[in-house]
Amino acid sequence: MHGVGKTLIFLTLSFSCLRSLVPGVINPQQVVSDRSHRQHELFLVFDPKNLSHRFSIMYAQALWKRFKMFNLSVFGISTGNYQDTEEAKQLCRVSFPVIQDGGIKFIEKHNLNGCCGATMLVSPDQEILLKESELLPPELLRQLIERHLNMVEMRAEPPVWSPPFIERDIIPDFMIYGIDGQRRTLSEELKKLNILTFFSSYSSCLSCKHVSRLETLRKISTNAGDGPFLSVFFMEPFSVNDVKTIRTSRGWNFPTYLIQNFMPEENIFITEERLKCDPWSVLIDDNRVVIWSEYPGFSEERIIKEINQRISKLKTKLK
Repeated sequence: MHGVGKTLIFLTLSFSCLRSLVPGVINPQQVVSDRSHRQHELFLVFDPKNLSHRFSIMYAQALWKRFKMFNLSVFGISTGNYQDTEEAKQLCRVSFPVIQDGGIKFIEKHNLNGCCGATMLVSPDQEILLKESELLPPELLRQLIERHLNMVEMRAEPPVWSPPFIERDIIPDFMIYGIDGQRRTLSEELKKLNILTFFSSYSSCLSCKHVSRLETLRKISTNAGDGPFLSVFFMEPFSVNDVKTIRTSRGWNFPTYLIQNFMPEENIFITEERLKCDPWSVLIDDNRVVIWSEYPGFSEERIIKEINQRISKLKTKLK
């Protein structure tokens, strides 16, 4: 989708390891390390303009916050320009240091081609446990960290994906951004009935849930007529250009917006398809009160049936 550059993100990097792996690019004042703690170190080379890479970087933030107590910390080095790097940091909401420049030296030092990003995991003894010339997607990053930090055995129960809002909740009046760049509030767009669908990620394969959901919305729109307001929201780290490209490729005409990622960290951490809702659909009224909410495991057929039933009942009441 974008031209490929490279950025480097570090999970669990000691300052001494940073200096040895990426010489000449670290300012000691930018990195505070605790040498008394032995750490695994995960390096992720990514392009700040690449959407798939930003998904991995945003997930790296979730990994770091979840496992930093087990000596997992995050640092970054970007080879993108300042503007692209800062935009990626904001879209991915990273709270670890991201240092610009130095990724090329890292790639050259470790014989990585860098064209598709890179992933490298280093043990507390600075042994390279894994080195790949591509940036791993979130699911594989999770498996990698859990395996090497023995998190699978330590985790008593798997995390549970929960709808951010359920029936009778009132959705906040979020600030939303149209693909035309205009900013408005959610309430400004609402009708009596509203079907909102939120995408946290996107895959264009025909069998993927994201494409299936767009077909589901088309079917609901056909059945419901002109009544409800159907809209699609892309959450961070999507950019305007990302959404325009996806919208054009799929040829849909639903009102489309960008919105801040309001999913709780537990939801972001979950990568297994069957355990989460991505996309997530919800039916609300003009006061932003939730009438119906999707839960993990709902099939597209069930979503169509339940939304159509709710709309039919509500239309009868509104007459």
